[in-house]
Amino acid sequence: MSLLVVPNQVEEGRSLRLRLVREAIEPSFLHLMQWDPAVGRLVFPKNHVQLGGVACRVEGCRKTSFKFAVSHGLCDTCDFRWQASGVPIEEFLITARRTWRYVGKDACCVGDCPRPCKSGKEPLCYAHLHQQRVSGLSIQDFLRRPGVVALPSFGICQVLACDREKDYERTPYCMAHRNRLSVEMRSGHVADEEAWRTTTSPITITGEINLRGLPELLVAEIIFGLQERTRSGAKTKDHSLRPLCDTARRQKVGSITEIDLAGLTRLQCQLVAAFTTGIDRLGATPESERHKDVCMGPRGLRDARSPAVQ
Repeated sequence: MSLLVVPNQVEEGRSLRLRLVREAIEPSFLHLMQWDPAVGRLVFPKNHVQLGGVACRVEGCRKTSFKFAVSHGLCDTCDFRWQASGVPIEEFLITARRTWRYVGKDACCVGDCPRPCKSGKEPLCYAHLHQQRVSGLSIQDFLRRPGVVALPSFGICQVLACDREKDYERTPYCMAHRNRLSVEMRSGHVADEEAWRTTTSPITITGEINLRGLPELLVAEIIFGLQERTRSGAKTKDHSLRPLCDTARRQKVGSITEIDLAGLTRLQCQLVAAFTTGIDRLGATPESERHKDVCMGPRGLRDARSPAVQ
């Protein structure tokens, strides 16, 4: 009989935890992070002291600088290029251009065409790009040509965490995930393609965290944990939180408390500990707190899941 009761108790506990966490998330924070459940993305606001950075000053660069005073407003890549150039920063900015590929998902520049463009230099989907090349016209003249209209979508990539448009009808994936699968299959890292679809990470976009495909409770816990961490005055950047979300997806956990800390970085362990502590305090009373297991560290009392602080 207990085998039938325990799963129900676990489910009831999850439902209660989900309700408590959701009620504690402030609408203003959801607005700040541009949260839309249908999209499943957190957008880290630029120029926010704790969550954002500033746009890189190099023309065409879409990355973010988090060390303005040290790097003169350059992202890490552009800062490395500037350091290697050996010229003053203002001289570097006059001639610097971002010429390498960026990670994005821009749509075809034909009005309302949902298909992804080939590249930043050729901002047309493959079908429209073929038409443009056959016509012999420049892209600007091609766009003004009568009869150039939007084409139907091929559908969304079948990777659970991805919301990108497919670029071909007969492939189940967007170009980025198709390339990733090819590389990982050649290296022998994919034994089950169906399982790979549910666990592989989304394509990284600077300044955004993709929570698509994660369980409802885990999503709520991540958003609430980020809210409370921000409220405490701590800084959290997208590149710090993203690996933890990818780890949770690979481990197929339903809650932040289920993440296996083995092999995680110190920062990821600290995030798990901070998020867990904040959630555990929801609905807590002095009496319930008194009975919790704690351990004494060099800096006083801390949560039992917290990693050792050296």
